Parts: sequence; C-alpha cells; structure tokens
Amino acid sequence: MVLFFLFKMCALSDFQGNKVIARISPVSIASSLKVKDLNRMFAELPSLGDDAGVFAKDLEDIRKQIPLEKTQWD
Repeated sequence: MVLFFLFKMCALSDFQGNKVIARISPVSIASSLKVKDLNRMFAELPSLGDDAGVFAKDLEDIRKQIPLEKTQWD
C-alpha cells in the first residue's frame, strides 16, 4: 500500500496498486450550526408523538436480534 498526501486539499489517500481504497479529507462544507446550539436544535425538532413508544420498542427488538460486533480493541 502506498500513502499519498495532497497538501493543498489536506487529503490522505491509500492506494493498492493503481486503485484508491481509502481517502480521508476535510469536510467540504462547514456547518453553520455551532456546538453550543445543539440543545436548542434538538428541542426544536418535532415530537414523535404517539409513535415514540412503538418506535422505541422496534429499536429494542432490532438490537436484540443483531449481536454486538467484537472489535480488536475489546
């Protein structure tokens, strides 16, 4: 594998032969949302209403069906 660093864009690409297999680069569009405004943004989102309990149960059932992945860091 060969690593190629492009200074102008600050992108890091990983090549295998002539094929790029991974690329890390900065985001192209900066968000106008600041971290300090996250709580307000979440509070302003629409409520799930009557579906909230059903949605939570669906997520719980899905999590029970899919085993947790083991990583090399475990």
